[in-house]
Amino acid sequence: MDNTKYKVNTPFILILGIVIFTVFLIPSGISIQNGNVKNALAFGAFAILGFFMIAHFSRIIVDENRVIIKKLLGQFSLEWSEITSIETGNGNLVFYAGKKRMTSPSFEHWSGKEKDAALNLVDIIANERNIHIKETFRGNLPGCFNSKHKLKEG
Repeated sequence: MDNTKYKVNTPFILILGIVIFTVFLIPSGISIQNGNVKNALAFGAFAILGFFMIAHFSRIIVDENRVIIKKLLGQFSLEWSEITSIETGNGNLVFYAGKKRMTSPSFEHWSGKEKDAALNLVDIIANERNIHIKETFRGNLPGCFNSKHKLKEG
């Protein structure tokens, strides 16, 4: 392999998150101004869900050595040599390496001109390493643990 870096992102997640956040934050603020705390809390809860979607937006970089996921809350990276399993669930894609866990939106949310090449590379490396991508309940749970890194682009 030539160690080409393939970059994809998940714009649908970002756009939907911004819309949900905005659509519910505005009536929450209006409800607070009108003294209706119950409505403000209800609208606010949905606005928080929109924020979680914004935070889940990812830029994913895949090459033959590692997978990098850049999110609003940090940058995460796992070497392919560390990855022991890949799981999906409820729109999440989860890479596991021992106690390390890294999550991005799943393949169907990936977008960009290098999407097909990135998907192909993930498939090739997973097959070479005998890693079967499977749907699990654990895959439903978003979150990255023990995989946060300060990365130098290059």
